[in-house]
Amino acid sequence: MQQTKSKKRLHILSGSALLEKLKETGAMEADAEYIPFNEAMCWGETDREIFSEAFVQKRLAAHKTTLPKYQKTVLEPLEPLFQKEFDRMILWFGTDMFCQMNLLTVLAYLEQNGFEGNVLLRTACGRAEDVFSAPAEIGLGGYHTIYEAVLCRRRLPDMEMPELLRQAAERYLTYRGQSSPIMVYIRAHADSPDLVRQLLERFPEYGLGDFQYESLIRQAKSSRME
Repeated sequence: MQQTKSKKRLHILSGSALLEKLKETGAMEADAEYIPFNEAMCWGETDREIFSEAFVQKRLAAHKTTLPKYQKTVLEPLEPLFQKEFDRMILWFGTDMFCQMNLLTVLAYLEQNGFEGNVLLRTACGRAEDVFSAPAEIGLGGYHTIYEAVLCRRRLPDMEMPELLRQAAERYLTYRGQSSPIMVYIRAHADSPDLVRQLLERFPEYGLGDFQYESLIRQAKSSRME
């Protein structure tokens, strides 16, 4: 009987923290590779050609960081994606805005590079960041168009989108506006000493971190002074 050749698999995770959790729990497949996607695509400008020189320069400005730091944090962990060929991609991402915009970028990048293998998605179950659904196959097609519309041109595309992604895109396009729930809450509690903690707990559907909330607080205070 002829033995079936195993497919080369790459797991792309929603950050280094998840990678460490999988290592600790021994939940990693021995014959697959695992890499983290350490970006925050819901913050700052981006470029239509993902991981191009123009893309990197815009991301450096978004994160207020240097090229060596960006290379070490974001690009070096992704080297297997850039340099090797795989038959199957397994993507592990949450349902919040932060994760969904990162997921959109990964899917758009796979389309940009003409990936022809299988793509499976494992979605975080609710707020439990260490519990994920069984892999569900998704088809590539249209994600780069959505990426360009939402993350490059800041508008919703006139096309069908997965409902979870549409909800995240709508949050992304409005969360920095003065009438967004986040900005309204910040203005109402501007003098609270633990405002960042409150925001982290109150708005889990956005998935923002300390850096983003601190910037939004400064933005709100600046506009209040004008």
